Amino acid sequence: MSITEFSYNNQIHSSTGRSLFLVNLGHHPNMGQDIGKTTGDAPGTEEFLKTIREIRNEVEEVLKKTNVMMKKKWDAKKKLEIE
Repeated sequence: MSITEFSYNNQIHSSTGRSLFLVNLGHHPNMGQDIGKTTGDAPGTEEFLKTIREIRNEVEEVLKKTNVMMKKKWDAKKKLEIE
């Protein structure tokens, strides 16, 4: 993965409030800053899947709200253009 793609995927996006890494993987990547800080607490599969589902449900709700807001702005702009 290129540094540009990594950077993009690691940024918090305005439409979701989450990074693409968090949405797709359920966690942010290890960037070498917490080496030696292992807790030994690896989540089980069911817990991991639950976390992923919760994140994706939250993102879906945020995107629905964003789409409604963007539609209202678009419709208002078009209405002004027609008048």
